[in-house]
Amino acid sequence: MADNTTGLTINNQSLINGKRGAVFVAPAGTALPTDLSRLLISATSVETGWKNLGHTSENNLPSWDRSGGDASSLNSWLAEGVRTTYDSVTVSVSVKALQADAETLKFVYNGWDNESGGIAVGMNPAAQEIAMIVVSYDPDTKKNFGTYMSNASMKADSMPDFSGDFVEFGFTATAQTSDTITASSTGEKAAFVFLTPDDFAPKK
Repeated sequence: MADNTTGLTINNQSLINGKRGAVFVAPAGTALPTDLSRLLISATSVETGWKNLGHTSENNLPSWDRSGGDASSLNSWLAEGVRTTYDSVTVSVSVKALQADAETLKFVYNGWDNESGGIAVGMNPAAQEIAMIVVSYDPDTKKNFGTYMSNASMKADSMPDFSGDFVEFGFTATAQTSDTITASSTGEKAAFVFLTPDDFAPKK
């Protein structure tokens, strides 16, 4: 087993105050941009098909959830606690989009054009398979931190919410394992990637 404690140290430059940010989406399986320094939160689109979702809620920032993974101790006839097993884990992120334009509503609710106007939506819209990058930006240090899912199952999780500063359109994307992301040395498939400030540095 790898020793991941070797490089740990105090690094003040790695602190991120994500006062601003953006969410980029693309078809499932889309690889990361080759130059992440171009993944500016103000960019409308970035190479390989990534599109900026636009304005998202400041009051309800993207929120990650990890559920499951509870440990169970197994006993043998001879002794207690001879093995530990863990339940399966689900990792998801909830996002509140703000733009009430046709493109955003189609994306969030998997809708389609209504012939007489507006966006039509089914009672139980099907989930969509997408890739997603969530980028947080620290305006003081000019540094970014991000998360990348190459393969996520995405679905609207609420009707429009009128209670905040802007109307919010919420959805949740659940991470799934991906062949696009590098597997571990033991062959374990990954479901998401953390992008550090160094990953966003310009290519030399």
